[in-house]
Order: sequence, then structure tokens, then C-alpha cells
Amino acid sequence: MRKSPWPRFACAGAIALLLGFGALEAVAAPSGWLNVDGSLKFIAANGGTYDWANSGPAGVAFPNGGVNITGTGGLFNCGRPGGAGAPPIAPNLTPAAAADPSIISAVFVVDPISGDAAGCGGDDPTTLSGGGPKNGDAIGSYTVGAGPVPAKTELSNVYAVSHTKANGHPEVYFGAERLVNNGDSHMDFEFLQSALGRTAACGGGFTGHRTEGDVLVAVDFTNGGALAGFSVWQWHCAAEPGPQPADGTVCDPTGGPEHYEQNLAPAFAALAVNSADIPCGGWVCRDQVSGNSTLVSANDFLEGGVDLQAIPFTGCFNTFLPHSRTAQSFTSVLKDFAGPIGFRSCRDPVITTTSAPTGAGHGSGWSGLADAARANRGRRSRPYARLPGNQNRIRRCGYRGR
Repeated sequence: MRKSPWPRFACAGAIALLLGFGALEAVAAPSGWLNVDGSLKFIAANGGTYDWANSGPAGVAFPNGGVNITGTGGLFNCGRPGGAGAPPIAPNLTPAAAADPSIISAVFVVDPISGDAAGCGGDDPTTLSGGGPKNGDAIGSYTVGAGPVPAKTELSNVYAVSHTKANGHPEVYFGAERLVNNGDSHMDFEFLQSALGRTAACGGGFTGHRTEGDVLVAVDFTNGGALAGFSVWQWHCAAEPGPQPADGTVCDPTGGPEHYEQNLAPAFAALAVNSADIPCGGWVCRDQVSGNSTLVSANDFLEGGVDLQAIPFTGCFNTFLPHSRTAQSFTSVLKDFAGPIGFRSCRDPVITTTSAPTGAGHGSGWSGLADAARANRGRRSRPYARLPGNQNRIRRCGYRGR
């Protein structure tokens, strides 16, 4: 048993930090391996090793039609448009990122939006139905439907990477693009130790569990979408002040003490948004303010990172589950989601919880690259993607030696 390291706060719904339009890092952590600077493209002067996209201008498209951002320092490149009204196809890892042994997992998800031909009929097939669950509800209570989603609540491109620091401990980074910047919107980036799955490719529900130590970063754009704030929450099995069981202990909510506990202004996390229009990376952006697939409008891109050692967190994440809320309250109804996506923070995780019956673990909104780095035994990465009605598996983009 361990005592909870998280302090208690009188206002559980408070926002940790307001950033406004500034493209600035909120706090000192995590390590800075990935530039949390409000830019998609790598800027060497900002001190990191990587950013989401390469540093240079657009070059000649790849043979498969993939977008080619030249330069260095990017994690992803070679995304391309989807055919016949389908969502765009997610990019690959760059050769440098694919060869980097410090990268544990990297995922890029192109979530269907309203109006896409996503293969499940109806509208956006990755919406939470039945009145919508709330943060902290049992995973098995989530039900999936297809329906229209307001642009301010839609998820678009979402990505995450886990990385081993020089001291051997992991950290995670995440990012997302919004469709519009003219309304309040609320996004959650949830990292769970259970291997979540879907019971059906279209509709159905989720399988999996909540476990001690799961982490959720809640991001809120308020004041008409002009202000961005974030807060960090961790799943606890026991009432505060604890002690809590070991990270990874399964404790689904049953009406007892199980809950998400908030930590205000955590020194182990960072968040940044873009202060002005920025170029898109090596993929198709879906910005509806400009209508330009090579541009992300001001305040439509956010990125952040969490140093897991500093929480402290000693478990192993196995799932990344981004979703949006309909209002600022942490317990408001959830609406759009992506995945759930296989995503690891440990090189050899022990998975003892449930997954999808098919073993795929991804629903109709999945379009991306998962488990992108090698495991300890030097196995090659395994890029894969799944989206009904579209061929999203990309293995070659014209890179030499690929």
C-alpha cells in the first residue's frame, strides 16, 4: 500500500493554468526531448530532439501521394488524403524516429469527423451514445454510436509518443488539432494500464478496466475558445488521503471510493498552444477556419507532456484514449473519441486485462501507426492501421532503404 502523493483541493473543477494565446511551455517538466513549444514543426533552437513534424518546407510528394515535409527532427511524415470521401490516411514514422531506440510507442490517429465516409454508415462513427458516459465511469458502460458532432467538439488528428529518458524512466507526450477556434471546447487525453478494446467495429461498446494510477490530462479552451487551461487527474482506488494500492491494481467504479483525483498545477506536466497560424506537418490537416489542409489556425493546435517518474507512476500504460467533453465540468458528458489505441509506456508490459474479441483493439475511428518503436529484444516496429472502407496500411513512402 502507498499513501497518495496527490494533495486535496477545495475546487475539483478548477483549471490548473491559463495560457491564453501564448505558445509557451506551462512548467519545466517533462525533459524537453520533444519541443512543447506550440509548433508542429521541429525548431532546433528550442532545444529538443524531436517535434511532431520535420523542420523544413514541403518537398516533392512521395510516390504514393504522401505529404513530404523536408528537413529533420520530425516524428511523422507521409500522410495522404483518403479516397472517395474517406478520412485522410495517417503518416508513418520518419526513418530517424523509427530507428530511435528510446522511443517506446508512437501513435497518430486520424479520427473521422462529421461528413466523412467512414465505413459505418450514418455520420461520425466514433461518438459515445446513450446519453454519453462521464469521466470515471466504468469502461464497460461506454456505448458507441454514429451521429453528428459539433465542430468545436470534434477530434481531428491526435498523436502521442512515449520515450525513455536518459535515466531509464519513461515520459509521454501528446498533441491534437482542433477543427475550429471560435467556441469553447474540452478535450481529455487518457492513458490507461488496461488493454481496452471494442466489442464491434461499428457501434457496440468498450472492454477493459480502470486501474490504480491511470492518468488523464483534461484540456479546456474557454472564453469562446481563446483561453487554454489544463489539469491532471489520476485514478485512485481508495478514499483520500489513502494509502492507495500499487499502480496497476484493478478497481472499476462500483459506487465506492474509486475516483479520479486532481492535482492542480503539477510540476511534472506541460502544455502549449499555437499563438498564430502554423504550417501543418507531413499529413493532411483538417482546419475548418482557413479551409487549408496545409495550415493550422491560431489556437487550433495543442501539445503537452507528462514526466511519469515525477508523478510518481510505476505502472505500464497500454491504452491511449482521447475524447472530448460537451462542457467544462470534468464530469460532463463525453462525446467524441478516437481509438481506443494500443500505446505503451513500458517496453515489456504485463497485460492481464481484457481486449477486443478480434484482438485488434481498434474501432472504426482508428487510422494510424501504433507500437512504433522496438522492444528490448530489438524487434522492428509494426506499423498498422484499420479503418473500414479505406486501405490505410502504409509501409513505404519513398524513403531509401524502407
